[in-house]
Amino acid sequence: MWLQRLIAEEQGSHEWIMEVRPQYIVPDTNTFIDYRLELKAILDSGHYTLLVPLLVLTELSSLSLGEHASAGASILPNNVFSGNTQQNYVESHAKETIQLLRDEADKRNPRLLAVTTNGNILPRFSFASETSDYASRVIS
Repeated sequence: MWLQRLIAEEQGSHEWIMEVRPQYIVPDTNTFIDYRLELKAILDSGHYTLLVPLLVLTELSSLSLGEHASAGASILPNNVFSGNTQQNYVESHAKETIQLLRDEADKRNPRLLAVTTNGNILPRFSFASETSDYASRVIS
């Protein structure tokens, strides 16, 4: 009996503390739209690596051109837009986010990486852009 009591005391006296120290942060499109300055601060801190999914880059590019912005890419409530429509808010913030990512990519920031949908991390973060005006073409 004394042995069981001693074992119970020993088992109850140990406390386990789990400390989580993430290395990577993978923000979604809404996070880039609403919290890009906070993400920039996280990036500048040097404590974390920001992984940007290629799908998020595609969505930000579309939103910066005003496409699909009416679907409501922001997670903020509508009453925070102070005279700006949600579409204008999303479009302008998407443009600013893309510029921020381009600037960091130009600086070759090692804490900014692109990731594919399969989870492959790309060795370099670079931008390519393509514009085409199909509406002005006439097919005869």
